[in-house]
Amino acid sequence: IWGHGFKEAYFDGYQSALPLRRYVCSDCGCVYTLRPFGYWPRHHVPAVMILSSICERIRNGRWGLKESLMRQRQRHWLNALGTNIKAHLGMDFTGDMLDGFFELLHLGRIPVKRAG
Repeated sequence: IWGHGFKEAYFDGYQSALPLRRYVCSDCGCVYTLRPFGYWPRHHVPAVMILSSICERIRNGRWGLKESLMRQRQRHWLNALGTNIKAHLGMDFTGDMLDGFFELLHLGRIPVKRAG
């Protein structure tokens, strides 16, 4: 792979846009963009904050009071988690949603990744 410049992107927890290093594969032309540690692809919130939000909802039945996280965004994560549990662990999965979250991680999947 070869260096392919930079791309600026905004992430929760940072005051300004970060220059992300990009690389391109000379064989297939695929472009890879490096991200800050702890952030999943296509997510601009740290994975630990996503888990915290989902735990709060499952345990207490309400969303956390994090001002930077809109409820709609958190609902997307929870809905995607439910969809991924059904799709990758099967309809007969007997654990709860947190068990599913960690089982998906164990399988190398992003638990809150939306299809597409």
